Amino acid sequence: MLIPDRALLLAGGAWLLLAVLVAWQPALLGIWWTAGAAWITLAVIDAIVGRRQRGKVAVLRVVSLAMPVGTWQTVGLRLSSETPRASGWIMDQVPVAFASEGLPLRFHLAPGQGLRADYRVAVRERGRQIFSGVTLRHHSPWRFWWVQEALPVRSEVRVFPNFARIAQYTLLATDNRLSQLGILRRRRRGEGMEFHQLRDYREDDSPRQIDWKASSRVGRLIARDHEDERDQQLVFLLDCSARMRAKDGELSHFDHTLDALLLLAYVALRQGDAIGLATFGHASPRMLLPGKSVATVNALMKVVYDLEPSLQAPDCLAAAEL
Repeated sequence: MLIPDRALLLAGGAWLLLAVLVAWQPALLGIWWTAGAAWITLAVIDAIVGRRQRGKVAVLRVVSLAMPVGTWQTVGLRLSSETPRASGWIMDQVPVAFASEGLPLRFHLAPGQGLRADYRVAVRERGRQIFSGVTLRHHSPWRFWWVQEALPVRSEVRVFPNFARIAQYTLLATDNRLSQLGILRRRRRGEGMEFHQLRDYREDDSPRQIDWKASSRVGRLIARDHEDERDQQLVFLLDCSARMRAKDGELSHFDHTLDALLLLAYVALRQGDAIGLATFGHASPRMLLPGKSVATVNALMKVVYDLEPSLQAPDCLAAAEL
């Protein structure tokens, strides 16, 4: 597609002004015809050469294939040209659910030179998102025309819940500052198999807790404390009904719930528990069997990253029967 550039419009305006002078000075008629013929000839030649330059500028998109929702991400466009020089504008076709900052991008390519131009996108929705293509507009050799072409530079990205918060939790765990997340370490006494400590016997203790050997040595009743076994299976029930569509800021209640679910899952895994997932309140419930490995968090994100709240009412009774 060819679009008139500023030089062509200025030349056309000058030719029209010359026509006004010809009306007062008929002797300039020959000059007017010659200038018009030259202007049209140059414009046609420039258009032909400009059209032949289509496909000479190559574009490669540099983008992360996995993004966390609610963040800003940088997208790069690498350009290279087979022509002696190229300059113009480039516009990326970002997903409808994203907001962009910095588009369109201006570029100047010297002979044999490549460049990278960056812009930013605000990731606002989870799921599969498509960068459909790139629109390129560059000058013809004599700058009479803009040569516009659409390049099929397609990229598919997957937008997950905000896993960056899990990384933040990991740093807090390393620095022993878990209390900033509301996580408190407490020992639980019970009748499990893992011994914890000896202490004085209390009236509400079970007789089975008495350590008779220790009691005989000190002359009073001594009880043994055990810790409850922590090897549990936790299954999260995720509500995907219509009430989760309400928004709090830029994110929906459903997105905030997913963030909390991932954090709780990570905490449980660090303590040796197995985690699983079951969804309800939508047409196609999903299930993830409990697992203990760190890879379970990745499996959990793959299950939920493209989930969206439905228009159905929640059925908590059916969810309890899963």
